[in-house]
Amino acid sequence: MPGEGWDNVLTQDVLARLKRQHPNILVAGPAAFVHAALRSIEPLVPQPIVSWRPYETREVPVESYATLVIHRIDTADADQQRQLCEWFDTRPRHVQVVSTTVAPLYPFVENGTFLEALYYRLNHVSLISERLRD
Repeated sequence: MPGEGWDNVLTQDVLARLKRQHPNILVAGPAAFVHAALRSIEPLVPQPIVSWRPYETREVPVESYATLVIHRIDTADADQQRQLCEWFDTRPRHVQVVSTTVAPLYPFVENGTFLEALYYRLNHVSLISERLRD
């Protein structure tokens, strides 16, 4: 994505890892960057894909899926974060998680408003807009 450093984010090593290992992915940046990233990685993640928006629905989806896309994980409240951590401990191992945020999450971890354990479970591979790196 021109102007966003997108070509530098998806290196051949990252692409190979996404295809081979299906790690959890954290996508951080402005909405346009997030949408472009999701479109780019969609063919690389297992199907079917289920979306969850913590700001719209309280419960983590329980239907069968191979990839869970969590939109705006930065909006998840403390109860939802705890629920997600518990879900990670019991979820089927074949489920890949892609989460998005418009704000850097680590400052939330540092100030205690985002669970550190959840942050590390979501953040196996990071796709971060240049705007959030400054």
